[in-house]
Amino acid sequence: MSRSIHTTRRTRTDLERAKFADEETKASTIEKSLRKLHRKRRIKQSVKAERKLTSAPMAGTALTSISIDVIDQAPFVYHAASPDDLRAILAALPESATLGIGRIQLCLSKKQMEENAEKCSSDRDPHTGRLGSAIFPGVWTAPILGTYYGKTGLITLHAYIFDRSSLRIPSGMCELYLRYLALYTFVHEVAHHHDHVQRVRRGRWRADEYNRVEEYADLMMEKWVREVVLPYLKKTYPQAVNEFVEWVERNAGVHFPFEFLGGDPGIKGNMIRLWSGGAASAFAHWLDEFPDSPDSIEARMSFAWSLHCHEEYSYCLRVLEGVLAVDPEFTEALTCKADTLVDMERLDEAFAIAERVLDRSPDNLDAWEVRADVLERRHEWGRLMEACTQCEAALAKSAEAKKGARLIQEKIILYRAVVSCAHGELAEMEKLLSFYSSRFPKSLRASTKQRRTARLRKVIHARAGKPLPKGHL
Repeated sequence: MSRSIHTTRRTRTDLERAKFADEETKASTIEKSLRKLHRKRRIKQSVKAERKLTSAPMAGTALTSISIDVIDQAPFVYHAASPDDLRAILAALPESATLGIGRIQLCLSKKQMEENAEKCSSDRDPHTGRLGSAIFPGVWTAPILGTYYGKTGLITLHAYIFDRSSLRIPSGMCELYLRYLALYTFVHEVAHHHDHVQRVRRGRWRADEYNRVEEYADLMMEKWVREVVLPYLKKTYPQAVNEFVEWVERNAGVHFPFEFLGGDPGIKGNMIRLWSGGAASAFAHWLDEFPDSPDSIEARMSFAWSLHCHEEYSYCLRVLEGVLAVDPEFTEALTCKADTLVDMERLDEAFAIAERVLDRSPDNLDAWEVRADVLERRHEWGRLMEACTQCEAALAKSAEAKKGARLIQEKIILYRAVVSCAHGELAEMEKLLSFYSSRFPKSLRASTKQRRTARLRKVIHARAGKPLPKGHL
């Protein structure tokens, strides 16, 4: 199969002069040609760089001789992983992954954050002024946790800002968790190194798209976290691990092994979950929103929703089962469980729970949404339209739903658009899509609105199980 890209600058000029059925199709076609042209340029740059590389094999570096430098040391600057930790992880990784690593730096990277300020929030930690944000009370992190420099083989790990006086959790447990995050980041950067020297260097076509490079690093990181990082922490810091497990059990209401930080192995390879951070990010989110009354139903539900949002569904169900064992009719736990079961494709169970909630509380909007999701996935279009009408009636009655009314109304519009698409009523679908698009923020540029509308059209066709018309591909 040919992998040549024939797009040139002339291609764009010709497309801009050409006539199309509508402006949206024209804009989409031009955008695709630009993506191809940019990719072609990246590949050409890779070819030039590759020709400069020596053909000699990369020399090995003894792990004990890799320089690990602590660059920044100051009050509140906390390097969670020690040089000994890093050397132990390197020794446990495959030799091919560590071959050629030049040096490792533990640093604050304040200057690097300033140079990437447009990608960062405007928040700064109160102790060093570095750009970043609080991941939970007492701990601030940089938006970039680590960096790999392919030309020199340098890996940098960026320090946390740690104020023990503001912690809501035991200090030793917090140190263990931050050490886990630092090692999690470290194996991600080692995966980038392995990709650069072992895989990509032999095939530049694999490295010209950023997402593919990140995908590879994320998948290797997940594997090494489970096989190397978690076992190392359990062996080296057993007391802190026990304290961590006991604290989670006390506040989540159920026992979780320490390995849960590596995510649910049953959904290994789910890139959306990996990019959202999985169980580790769910745990950090829980700590950030941890209620003032620990050991409470509120604390358990907060953890359940956090796990749900990060797609750790089996762990979410375990927390919810603990809550429902105490109060079998707790509505929030039931609707969260039903929502989770929908995402797990356990539709009959989810529908039964939604019906159970609606029997007792006919205006419960969360239950109506679950019901609509199940009917859509079953392609029961008539019943889905009825559910939309009933949900609108419930919305009108529910005073509590006023804050989230806009989001629910937009979901109902999309449900109706999916039904219209499924019935082949594309004019009605486009009318609903246009109405939905009119609700976009007025500050959005016209081109951004067009891209969002095009993506929505694609999503609606996918949900309806219909192919996208050729003019919109």
